[in-house]
Amino acid sequence: MLQKAAVPDDIEAEHLAFAHTIVILLLSEVFSCMLRHGYVLSGFCFAIVIPLLKDKSGNLMYSSNYRGISLSSDISKLFEFCLLDRYSVHLMSSDLQFGFKKKLGCNNALYALRSVVDYYTSRGSTVNLCTLDVSKVFDKVNHYLRFFTL
Repeated sequence: MLQKAAVPDDIEAEHLAFAHTIVILLLSEVFSCMLRHGYVLSGFCFAIVIPLLKDKSGNLMYSSNYRGISLSSDISKLFEFCLLDRYSVHLMSSDLQFGFKKKLGCNNALYALRSVVDYYTSRGSTVNLCTLDVSKVFDKVNHYLRFFTL
């Protein structure tokens, strides 16, 4: 058993994992129609947000001690995987983006920053840095508006 939580449509991962092969054909047809007509089912846009405790020994009253996770429809996740499989070669990002990429992260970003600083300081230049903490901005963004804009 996959033991994943059910979402509002009450379709669990087990339903898809152990479904009859006709379900694959039907979902394939639905996904193809969605791509052909540029229409996504409205149920794909909804999720249940659940707060997860970051630090059990921390203050449970502070919202900063929680992070939200979204539980979305397994069928919408399957559609997303199909899209990524089909179009991933066209979805490129800058080599200077380190977040949300496999095998890249904060250490790579710090190495790039350090390399640039070392390059200019070794040639006698002054380097000024400005940092911005945007760790909480994601929770304040109107995601519906951002999605609609995209």
